[in-house]
Amino acid sequence: MAHNNDTCFACKKNRKLSDEHIIPQAIGGKLKVKIYCEDCNSEFGRSIDNEISKRFGYLATILDVKRDRGSNQPFDVQELTNNINLKFDGEKLIRKDPIVKIETEKEGKSLKFADVTAQSKEKLIKIIKSIKKKYKISEEFEILEDHHPGPADVKHELISDNKLIRRAVAKMAYSFICYKLPSEITLSESFDDVRQYFIVGDSSNLACANFTHTQFMSDYTRPLHKIHISLNRQDNLIVGYVMLFGIY
Repeated sequence: MAHNNDTCFACKKNRKLSDEHIIPQAIGGKLKVKIYCEDCNSEFGRSIDNEISKRFGYLATILDVKRDRGSNQPFDVQELTNNINLKFDGEKLIRKDPIVKIETEKEGKSLKFADVTAQSKEKLIKIIKSIKKKYKISEEFEILEDHHPGPADVKHELISDNKLIRRAVAKMAYSFICYKLPSEITLSESFDDVRQYFIVGDSSNLACANFTHTQFMSDYTRPLHKIHISLNRQDNLIVGYVMLFGIY
């Protein structure tokens, strides 16, 4: 493999390059290489890479995937019995949003009743301090733990295909090609269309999405994700696929 040390493989400008995780590290990607400048890398992180992390990060949390940095993030679920919005952090269910019920008297100047349910004891104390300060209350509030023991019947919104996801997948495949092929090939005009596609998007789709349950991870020894690229030099054609979690 041969890499150009000062040309960004996205915008093709001469700039200092930064580390790029070919598969986002938020879902367990380990392979990284300096192929994009900091500006492009930051923009991808805010847009298409963030979409992958948002849509597939829940699997990383459930599987306790080891990341290069940061930690797996809780994801939203809804408890079906009482329709309570919760978060699951891989171990326990916690309330997503606080519930604050307040009754006042004397034209809102005096507190008659307050009932606060928060995500944690720390956040509960913070809300209570704010209420006590606003209504000039000195006495203590009674604090009870808010438990959501599992298992519980919950639902989670799953989106596995949209325009941002397809662009992100195209970038993963292209990034892998940049890692494998000489820079004079990947920086050529032949790849301008795919660069334009994952940078800004357009009316055509250079990637498609499929959901298929396979036995890919059944032996627990294979990679969490997989990128396969096939190059036909005679026809100037490159095709391939990106597999995430052995399912998508």
